[in-house]
Amino acid sequence: MAAKGSGNTLKTVMVVAVLMAAASIAKADPPACTYFNKKVTAHISTANGNVSVAPDRICVASGGRVYWTIDTGQSWATDFTDDARSAFPAGQAHHEGQVKKSAGGKVRSCSTSDPAYNATAGGCVYSYKATHTIGSASAAGDPDVVIKPGT
Repeated sequence: MAAKGSGNTLKTVMVVAVLMAAASIAKADPPACTYFNKKVTAHISTANGNVSVAPDRICVASGGRVYWTIDTGQSWATDFTDDARSAFPAGQAHHEGQVKKSAGGKVRSCSTSDPAYNATAGGCVYSYKATHTIGSASAAGDPDVVIKPGT
């Protein structure tokens, strides 16, 4: 005979397991890049106080170009940690713009011997912070740029 309340305990354990699985799915890495564009324009937006960038993972050819823009709000910015961890040549770790205006540029080259190379992602991976400002509120997200190895 089961102990009194054990049915509720089992239900609680099942609910917790489902919530943990959902959380791990939500935090999963974006899929690997299988196609790399020569030019990508990513759109930064905010919903419910959370910044998103579409595409979240920018897949760009070595020597290709990446630009960001927003359709609403006041301003946006993208910041890589530093030049060594930037998808762009030295001095271009920061980009910013106003609504309906884009900024960005040509990405650096990537090789399979680069420290940023990640075979699972399909190329050199550079994470950055995307900030979107609307009125006095500002929010940030953490997408990435993947550069295809090659020349």
